[in-house]
Amino acid sequence: MRVLVLIAVVLLAACSTTSRVHQAHSGLQGKTFDYRLVDRGGDNAEGVAELDRVIRNRLFSAGLVDQGASAGAVEVTVTHYYVRHGAARALVGIMAGRDKIISHVRVLDPAGAVLASFEVESTNATAWGTTGGLHEKHADEILAQLKRQ
Repeated sequence: MRVLVLIAVVLLAACSTTSRVHQAHSGLQGKTFDYRLVDRGGDNAEGVAELDRVIRNRLFSAGLVDQGASAGAVEVTVTHYYVRHGAARALVGIMAGRDKIISHVRVLDPAGAVLASFEVESTNATAWGTTGGLHEKHADEILAQLKRQ
């Protein structure tokens, strides 16, 4: 019985979604920006469009993106996008591979000079997460880095 409990704990511990952020920055407090997403991450246009919607909504809700006067632009370039189909998750679980989204985020002033630059990597190595959950986690990591400035 202990062995089964130990196996269950190990499997559940490996089910979390993780994110890594590289190159934090400073000096963006109180500013609003235009937003754009560039897709260089693969051939899943529908998935990237949904990720775009989630990121845009998060930044707009936080007051970082505005339709009026702005202090520049937040440019999110999706450099890697691989998310398993829901059926693959259900049928083969962890054997279907690892979900992964990598984005390079640049904050530009109105003249196009880079104010800040960082990379966000979000992964889900198991079948326990959802695509929507991974999108939300990725958007939250981008927002968290922008708010720290």
